[in-house]
Amino acid sequence: QGFALGTLSSAFWSGNMLGMLIGGVVVHYCGYMTTFVASGVMFAIGGVLTLFGVNENFTPPVKTAEKKQKSIRNLLPDFNMSVWIIIGLLFTFAWARRCDEPFLALLVELISGVERAALNTGWITALTACGGMLSGVFFGFLSDRCKPLQLMIPAMAAAGGFMLLQSTAQSLVVLGTA
Repeated sequence: QGFALGTLSSAFWSGNMLGMLIGGVVVHYCGYMTTFVASGVMFAIGGVLTLFGVNENFTPPVKTAEKKQKSIRNLLPDFNMSVWIIIGLLFTFAWARRCDEPFLALLVELISGVERAALNTGWITALTACGGMLSGVFFGFLSDRCKPLQLMIPAMAAAGGFMLLQSTAQSLVVLGTA
């Protein structure tokens, strides 16, 4: 299971890596306006294809008279409280991970200058996504063979060390490898 989930995580990071790399290259050579317009056109095409190309033949199950009362409680799945806590933590972690993303672009701009900031940010974020991709497979493989706590503590220590190294980086090489 661990290796399968690690491989699935790697698939996510590979798409993330490709998107960041292409985004940085397109912004560098075409500018921000062209990139935003191209992204908007692609989103619009995807929305139109979904709207007209997806056919859902879903019939909702028949509800008993007891369940017909309209309330928020009936709309939510009947999960255990621990599952709701885990879902809340996942949303919190996703939000927290997004909070520091703008600072990487600013750090790359401080190190490399404004002229090549978008291109260098694309390369740096692609390298970090590549690290996430490789670590997903690696830790997935190890999670099938080790106890979670044996894996979690060194992984968290290494992540903290790399974050400290990134915060003090004065060159793109150090920033990209951290």
